[in-house]
Amino acid sequence: MKKRYDYAWEKFHNAVSSLVTSTESLQERLLSVFLYNFMPMHEDDTPRRMREEISKISAALFHKDDSPRVPSDEEATRLLESIVDMYSRVCKYGPYDDDDDDDEAA
Repeated sequence: MKKRYDYAWEKFHNAVSSLVTSTESLQERLLSVFLYNFMPMHEDDTPRRMREEISKISAALFHKDDSPRVPSDEEATRLLESIVDMYSRVCKYGPYDDDDDDDEAA
């Protein structure tokens, strides 16, 4: 049986792998990881809490008119660390229970 968040694990795994192997700047790695790994995901591919975190990364990378925004090295590092943290959670806890979305039904 396919686990509920296998696709999220795959995308986060690819993202972290790209972060480690790329020789691009922090900002270029961050934008590339976001565009190729997070943009293709749909809302139901990740738990609600991760969707919120991904939305915050998007807001840090794009202006309201969708033009790219270049974060400072410090901000890029913080955002990359949050991606690694989310990947760690996906790996550690595996598929999330439906309980993660309980408050959505309320």
